[in-house]
Amino acid sequence: MDRMFPELLGINDAPNRLLDTKTGSIGRSLPTRILVEGPRKEQTFLDFGQKPLATKPCPECGMAYQRGREEDEALHARFHRNWQRQQTRLLSWTKSVSTKDEESAESVELPSQLLEKRGDIQQTKATATIHIVDPRGASRRELQRALEVLNVANDHLGAVHVSAADMAQRQRKIFLYVSPRSQVLGCVLAEMISSARRVVSTGSSPATAIECAGDPCQAVCGISRVWVAPSARRCGVATQLIKIVCKRFVYGCAIDPALVAFTQPTSDGRALAEHVFGRKDFLAYAED
Repeated sequence: MDRMFPELLGINDAPNRLLDTKTGSIGRSLPTRILVEGPRKEQTFLDFGQKPLATKPCPECGMAYQRGREEDEALHARFHRNWQRQQTRLLSWTKSVSTKDEESAESVELPSQLLEKRGDIQQTKATATIHIVDPRGASRRELQRALEVLNVANDHLGAVHVSAADMAQRQRKIFLYVSPRSQVLGCVLAEMISSARRVVSTGSSPATAIECAGDPCQAVCGISRVWVAPSARRCGVATQLIKIVCKRFVYGCAIDPALVAFTQPTSDGRALAEHVFGRKDFLAYAED
């Protein structure tokens, strides 16, 4: 008879010993099996103490799926490819879209970190273009395309969409960072404001919610949205955008960075403001 292990089967020694009539040896009786009606179940995952499998969203496309599960991985791969194609189409900015007015664009040098990140090792210098879309002077087509790009950023930031009427009413301008490959890598929505308050420093760790105190300070420009494409982050794109906003937001007059304020920023936005302005108590304002 097959050897049985009572420690594993949970059976006692004496009551379960039987005499084998063929061999004369004493063995153990097999435990009684309990038959369960219904479909047979199979174990598809092995538990070796690893982290529990959970549904997590993709940091780029936002689709929630279960990593390690073949069906979910394949579904996410198809969705991600379609999402990337859609993003490429929406974030494209061709020369035919922009107006021929040279005052509506500013050339900047593409950051070296971005060149390395994109794999352009042979290219030591490249020029990007920051397009300034003002609803008072932009064509209808240019304004519509700029709003489409801005609303892609709004979807990433979880912010409300902006309309053409809102742009004109609140004296807003859109700044688009366009690469040499005619792809929008970042954008800023700036608006005219009159006052803001100083942010209260909460220590070294940035908080999601900010607290302001003190009397209102004079301010001229408010940064309502700042967004950079995931492939171009941590390369200085947002910093270049803010500098051009200070230089070109008011026609013919550069703005002192001390008169620029951020609306309720994320933790990344707060870190950007502290980096650009060189102080933790930068100006912030409440967006209506």
